[in-house]
Formats: sequence, C-alpha cells, structure tokens
Amino acid sequence: MSEQQPYSIPDTSKIDLGRIYKVPGTGGQREPDYIPFNKRGRDIFSRVSYNTGVFWLGGFAGGGLAGIREGLGTVPNATTRVKINAVINGISRTGAKVGNALGVIAFAHTILGYVADEHLQLEHYTGSEYAVPAFAGFATGLLYKSTSTPRAALLAGCIGLVGSVAYGVGGGYLYSVFYRKGRY
Repeated sequence: MSEQQPYSIPDTSKIDLGRIYKVPGTGGQREPDYIPFNKRGRDIFSRVSYNTGVFWLGGFAGGGLAGIREGLGTVPNATTRVKINAVINGISRTGAKVGNALGVIAFAHTILGYVADEHLQLEHYTGSEYAVPAFAGFATGLLYKSTSTPRAALLAGCIGLVGSVAYGVGGGYLYSVFYRKGRY
C-alpha cells in the first residue's frame, strides 16, 4: 500500500482578482453583479408554466384515482391481468381528461389575471384587490364553456368568479395562518 500524502492547499497567488472582480479605485464597478430580482414575484412565463403544470399534474392524479375505481368497477369477474389492464385504461382515460381540463383552466386563468392586472389595471381603477381574481375567474369560466350554450357559459363564468375570489380570500387567510404574515 502506498503512503498517502497530506493534503496541501494549492498556490493561488498567480490569480488576477482584477479579472474576476473590479477592485474599487481601479475604474471598475464598486459592487458585484447580482441576478435581477423581481419584487412582484415570478414573471408571467414562470407563473403560466408553474400553474399549468401543477394543475395538470393534480388533475391527472385525482382523475387517476377516479380511474382506478372506474377500472375496477367495469370488470367484476375477470382474471388479474384483465383487471390490471382495466385499471390502467381507467387511469389514463380519466386522468388525462381531468388533467387536461384543469391545465387549460389554469393557463387561461393565469393569462387573464395577468391581462387584468398589468394591462387593464383593474385593481388601480376599482380600488379592490379582488377585482383581478373576479375578472380572471369570470372570464376563464366564460371562455372555457364558450362553445356551449350562452347560459352554460354564463353559469361557468359565475362559478369561476366565485371560486377565484374564494381562493383569493381563503388562500390569503390560510397563508397568514400558516406563515404568520400577510394581509390578515
């Protein structure tokens, strides 16, 4: 066995720190560069990607659980292999249907909320912090059911409005309860 040499610190005296960081007094900047920080949180592209992905995954998981029940209920007396196949078919059919629906709703709600906040400036003009989620929820429901009858589209818009405002109020309250900060 060879004898291990003790660890030695490498010689760093030849590194020119002026190339890494401009030292004050040498005509360079006086502070290091930082990654730009958005005080309002994530930008629209990050929010759209996150919300769509999370809601699609949640819808696929929830629809998959319903698909398990559906798959087991369709083949009462069959071999194990046929039951497993029915369960997998139920998961993929129901999970994809629910996941895709929730993903589309999350996408539309995020985009419409951004438009209401940044371009229409509803909160500024109405003076209410719930104007943006109310508009986004109503417009999302209206858009989601726009290919159906006008009555169904209006009903979906009202359901979206109530759900979005309830989430805005309840989400802020729960955030303040769990994290001890916020509006309440």
